[in-house]
Amino acid sequence: MLGRTLRNVLVAPSDGFAGAIAAAERRARAGDSLPEGRAPYVLAALGGAALMIAWLKIGGLLGGRDVDPGEFGLAELGLALFVGAVLALLGQGVWGVAAPWLARSLKGDLSARNARIVWGTAAWPQVLIVALLLPLDLVIVGPHIFATSRPGDSLATGWASISVAVCVLVAMWSLSLFVRGVQVVARLDLVRSIGAVVGAGACISLVTAAGSLTLLLVWG
Repeated sequence: MLGRTLRNVLVAPSDGFAGAIAAAERRARAGDSLPEGRAPYVLAALGGAALMIAWLKIGGLLGGRDVDPGEFGLAELGLALFVGAVLALLGQGVWGVAAPWLARSLKGDLSARNARIVWGTAAWPQVLIVALLLPLDLVIVGPHIFATSRPGDSLATGWASISVAVCVLVAMWSLSLFVRGVQVVARLDLVRSIGAVVGAGACISLVTAAGSLTLLLVWG
């Protein structure tokens, strides 16, 4: 059932999101304590890790990071992926709280549970980044691909360029699925769905800012 739903999300998003919500409603009627299942949370965590991978690669190009290759290894990568996953889960929780009010203000209807389902399910393409692209990054270039200096040889440089492009395309794919999911589940038109997704962006921005402030206070 889950596999069919995720496949439909990719090839027929309207049917996929509708199927995910219908499955949650069936589990709720059966008295399941977690009717949405664990999949939306697992997918959200993987999506957060994938977005962290994208930031590690793109942040240096935009001047947001300055990390020497010798300062970034597997331990630093693992910590970054963990932080990305945690931030995504926290953002999903905040979105679940804010989404019902936001949808009502836009003349739609979106419960907290369904909002969390849409958030996680839309991150499904990001799993490709963690499961397929990350291993190739590490094999072809190594952890240095996440530093901000250019890889040494032409093969590594070429792959790094391809890898960045794939990250951007998959992120845009997930974003378009998120917009479509909100549109279907909350019964909003496209423009209002985009407005709701902007609100979701504010949720993750709020969580990221709070996390950064906490780290500054702890580590001073």
